[in-house]
Amino acid sequence: MKIVITDTFVKSLEKLVAKQRWYWKIYDFFRYDLVAGIKNLVFFFPVIWNFRGWDSAFQMKLLRRSLEPLRDSIANGNEISKTADKKVQKIERLMEILDNITEDRYIEIAEEKLGLKVDSNYIFDKDEPVEIAEANSKIFSLSRAIEEDEFQEFAYILKGQDPKEFEKYKEEHLKEDDDLEKSRDIWDDFYDGSCILRWWS
Repeated sequence: MKIVITDTFVKSLEKLVAKQRWYWKIYDFFRYDLVAGIKNLVFFFPVIWNFRGWDSAFQMKLLRRSLEPLRDSIANGNEISKTADKKVQKIERLMEILDNITEDRYIEIAEEKLGLKVDSNYIFDKDEPVEIAEANSKIFSLSRAIEEDEFQEFAYILKGQDPKEFEKYKEEHLKEDDDLEKSRDIWDDFYDGSCILRWWS
């Protein structure tokens, strides 16, 4: 087997070597890093300005803000179409859950589901009517249950599906004579769009 080194290969190699030199690194900094850094500062400014390190809600707000460009990038075609919609749906659901947590919307959600409103006229009042106490109790109980369920969903979306479940799914759908492409198709069918580690685009 004859190996031929072409001019284009040599030029590519020279370019790679040149990119490690100090003057190229300075050019890269001003052309790319500085521009990207300024864009990041502008994009994250509203969240960072109000950031407080002692409250987990602010970490969640940072995560929520960082998901926006990722969602847009995947939605605008930087992902294969078969899994893009699934990823976008999970990212948007995660953003919705983060909004519910940080804005403490769970009582409002419970009120909407039950068709009731919290009556706060009798708080700390021993004469609170039974029907109002029961209605308030229903709302508070449902709001806690929804919050717990959504936090579990939040953790699941970040973590993703169990790889063992995929192995079972693959065994059921993959035949011995199927090629690698078929194996990828099976994964795409199984994949539900979750797992933050798979959201690169």
